[in-house]
Amino acid sequence: MNAVQYEYGIESRIRLEDWDLSAGYSRSSLHPLRAGFAETAYDVLKAGAVLPAVRTGGILARFSLHGGYHTLFDFWKSRLPRYRVQYSLAPRIYLETRAPSTVYARFEPTLFFLRSGDAGYDVFCETGLQLNGTGGAASFYLWSRFCDDTELLAESRDRCAVTGLGVRISTSP
Repeated sequence: MNAVQYEYGIESRIRLEDWDLSAGYSRSSLHPLRAGFAETAYDVLKAGAVLPAVRTGGILARFSLHGGYHTLFDFWKSRLPRYRVQYSLAPRIYLETRAPSTVYARFEPTLFFLRSGDAGYDVFCETGLQLNGTGGAASFYLWSRFCDDTELLAESRDRCAVTGLGVRISTSP
């Protein structure tokens, strides 16, 4: 473990006709335990909209768009520098086909607009198989994440390309 990390937030959602709208606040801070790692903290005010689902044949598609304003509010009286991201924009695409089991894919590219005037990115992908039962569901999936800078290192960029396998068990399908 290289750091102590705190994350919390609150989000509200409302359904208008077939649209789901959301708004929220979150806070993250990373406090390294070793030298060479960056200490970061930021607040995010966010809003999003999920469009009505589209069904074509046996495929269900969901599209959404989420945006955020990233800052470090003055009331924290923090001495940390402002987070590199000022705004974020994240379109999300989710596809699934249902039978006795569900095959799904999720693609979430996030574009960051940086305080420096440059841009950054974070891309998350997941595809898997969900087995549904009366008492819950189990998913087996492959995920990948790519980003231009994790901001974990204090003195240099830290790109990431990570892929893994996962299992998710839930009490509701």
